[in-house]
Amino acid sequence: IKERGKIMSKWIQNLISYSKNKTIDNCPHCGSSHVEVTEHDGIRKSITFFCNNCKKTDHFDGNIIN
Repeated sequence: IKERGKIMSKWIQNLISYSKNKTIDNCPHCGSSHVEVTEHDGIRKSITFFCNNCKKTDHFDGNIIN
């Protein structure tokens, strides 16, 4: 997926779904439902998606929490 010359993550729809209602969508690479989500607490609230089937992953850096 491209937007303004940048390649967007295939995981972006998973991020949107998870952020809205904690829904874990299937892996955008292999279609597997065996996807893990890790929320990293701290100064930033970041999220990592990991597919246990094809081992693809992506990390989304969060915003600074004041």
